Amino acid sequence: MKTPIERCYAQVPHGGQVLDVGCIGFRQVANARAAGRPDLLHAGVDRLPPPDVLPERFDYRVADLDSDALPFADDTFDLVIASHVIEHLRWPMEAAAEWVRVCKPGGRIYIEAPSERSLLLPGMSWAHDEFRSLSYFDDPTHVGRPWTPQAFYRLATYVGCVPEEARHLTSWRARLLLPAYLIAARIRGRADIFEWAVWGAVGWASCLVMRKPESLHGQPQPTYTTSRRKDREPHA
Repeated sequence: MKTPIERCYAQVPHGGQVLDVGCIGFRQVANARAAGRPDLLHAGVDRLPPPDVLPERFDYRVADLDSDALPFADDTFDLVIASHVIEHLRWPMEAAAEWVRVCKPGGRIYIEAPSERSLLLPGMSWAHDEFRSLSYFDDPTHVGRPWTPQAFYRLATYVGCVPEEARHLTSWRARLLLPAYLIAARIRGRADIFEWAVWGAVGWASCLVMRKPESLHGQPQPTYTTSRRKDREPHA
């Protein structure tokens, strides 16, 4: 069975454009190829200067995701991905509205973040140098809140989009084999496997897939916002 993000990739037209919000590491380029979509054109935005080596044909832009408008024109991308970004932002509602602005009418926005279940786990007790997380509080750069599927569903409606999926991300393989994975990970010193197994077993993260209506062009008018940020001009 395909994951929600794999289903998003499958729905992008041939040669479509994908924006990775918070793109350092360029995981979405690899994810697209793994999903059988090497034809896609990738762009990304992050607050850091571009690294010396970029993926081929990658359009990299710099912006503060918590205070700047995205440096892309309205209605540009077929798919916008913000994976483990929103929990680092002070103003998630306005950020989500920006992601919708740069998405094409009929396109999709995929958001992933720690769920409320990440609050129930103890902190990572080993391999601290690998920056792995079991508890939401393991990452000191989290300034926001965990996201339940209900919160994601509401977010989609607040920014004028159609929520297509809002769910915990779980793995039946991780659930069925969790003790074996945890023992093997400790014996082999593989904190990445340990983290993956726990995340998949408990639903550590939630995700949202929302579709921008064909009738919506450019910036949505959120029906609810708590932003105190200064007004900004959309990027031309």
